[in-house]
Amino acid sequence: MEPHIISLLQSEKYARRAATLEAEIARITEDLGSTSDESRLHAGRALNRLARAELSWMLLPVRNRFLSPAFRDVLDPVLSAADDRTRVLLLNTMRNAYERHIVHPMWGDLRREDHGNWWNEWLHSTGETYVENSDLPTRCEAAYLLALTGDPRGWETYLEIVPKRSAMLGQLELAILLCPDSRTPALVDSILALADETERRHPKQAVTAQGIRDALGAGHRD
Repeated sequence: MEPHIISLLQSEKYARRAATLEAEIARITEDLGSTSDESRLHAGRALNRLARAELSWMLLPVRNRFLSPAFRDVLDPVLSAADDRTRVLLLNTMRNAYERHIVHPMWGDLRREDHGNWWNEWLHSTGETYVENSDLPTRCEAAYLLALTGDPRGWETYLEIVPKRSAMLGQLELAILLCPDSRTPALVDSILALADETERRHPKQAVTAQGIRDALGAGHRD
């Protein structure tokens, strides 16, 4: 770890920020365990903001919380009991926590393969649990988790849900850009056909459809 980072982590400024974040995380954890849908939703939003916050070493306490198996033990029963709005937020939080706080290169030598492994398994099992959910946004988030862990069923799910809700084409584009390539040639052809058809039916999705074509190396298609 570089000397200036060590100095920051030993500073009073970091200690104060860490105490504030730890208190906030404790409140979020308590509210996630509430039986009130509104309290859980409020806590889910707060946790999601932490997962998506601009990365800096001042967020190390947040990363440490995400690295703890206790975080998984808190989230799993909440995911099961939550309403659709809160569940979608928490699934989105999981993917952002993984991409930004577990495996992001900013954390350098602090990254450890064993953390990534249990997180990878957790993401995959959670994706499997919710990918057949009746709520489309929940299925969309679950599809991303499967794609993120290299499971082709993520792409198959996008092919099912985007025709039902065209705005989810943007989530498919993001997954193509950020997730491992577990797409077969047949899946690529199906995704390209989906982008073309979605653009035809919903012209406002033209930029996103072209982004998918570009990402898959298809360029402009007539």
